[in-house]
Amino acid sequence: MSKRRVLVVEDEPVQIKVLTGGLAAEGFDVVVARDGVQAVAMVRKEQPHLVLLDIGLPGGDGYVVIKRLKAMSHHARLPIIAVSARAAETDRSRMLALGADDYFQKPVSLPTLVSRINELLGITVSAEPAASAPARGTPAA
Repeated sequence: MSKRRVLVVEDEPVQIKVLTGGLAAEGFDVVVARDGVQAVAMVRKEQPHLVLLDIGLPGGDGYVVIKRLKAMSHHARLPIIAVSARAAETDRSRMLALGADDYFQKPVSLPTLVSRINELLGITVSAEPAASAPARGTPAA
């Protein structure tokens, strides 16, 4: 199976590093958009299998982005996981109502996030630790 591409939509450099590093270590092809406008363009250009979407973004917040993505016929079923520092239940409820498949509050547990991504993408993962798994063609960073 080819690598699954995940678009990380995030404007905070530390969060970008944590998410991209963790996902790449799990074998995902990761691309990044740093604002809402770039996120929509990157979905069209990169054709990701899943989007991790922050809410607080320049150039259109996560609410605007998810509305735009869900309105695009080719991407209406694209899995989207909201990842935000916002702890209010209203933010979670609003993102889920707009079509997000899940909502994670920062700081994110990478193993839990990766498990949910795999579930949404229909990826079955063996119970073996990643360190003992065979190489996937690219050296670990």
